[in-house]
Amino acid sequence: MPDRPSAPDTDLPPPPARRWFSTLPLPLRGLMKGSLLAILLVGGGWIVTRPLGGQPWVPLTVGEDFYKIGAQRAGLQIGDLAPELSPTSGEGGQLTDLDGRVVESADFAGRPLWIVFWASWCIPCREELPDLKAAFRAHADDGLAVLAINFEESTDVVRAFASENGLDYIIGLDPRGAVIERYGGWGLPTHYFVDRDGVIRGRYFGPLTRELMESQLQAILTP
Repeated sequence: MPDRPSAPDTDLPPPPARRWFSTLPLPLRGLMKGSLLAILLVGGGWIVTRPLGGQPWVPLTVGEDFYKIGAQRAGLQIGDLAPELSPTSGEGGQLTDLDGRVVESADFAGRPLWIVFWASWCIPCREELPDLKAAFRAHADDGLAVLAINFEESTDVVRAFASENGLDYIIGLDPRGAVIERYGGWGLPTHYFVDRDGVIRGRYFGPLTRELMESQLQAILTP
């Protein structure tokens, strides 16, 4: 019987190398996956809760530095025309002061306007209050108007807080959150700086120091 031809010599590819992760015991692999997921969740929360506004940012802790009241959004941009505070139709939710009078954008025509959204239970709102009051009084002769819009608290609560803390600027009531919705806010405190022509020249989502207040105010106080 003739010899059967032998198969040609070929270099077989080496078996695929095992990934280092697959060589680990199953319990250890599960622990590492859980740790990675925790890192991603914490990192995502850190990004969501940072302050915005063009200033160097630092990580914030929700409940201490910035109170989220909704999903993060871009908000109004610098250069946008500030929305009407009390639209007559279509958007609802007129802004009123502590005496029940409607507050309109026309009330501040020709004046630099600093709008801050706040609440009495908001800790960073309370902490920045002394600097806010001092900045307002320092620039009163420059025509600066401050409109502090309270988020969803009763008139009695807001009036008592204003009296106890000597707030001598205009307090607005936003009981249904309609005004902060129009302004794209998603947490407290939120600041918008509007020039004499009604154009937004600065914004900040989060608490302001006195130094940052002065920096933002310069953009709207300059004639």
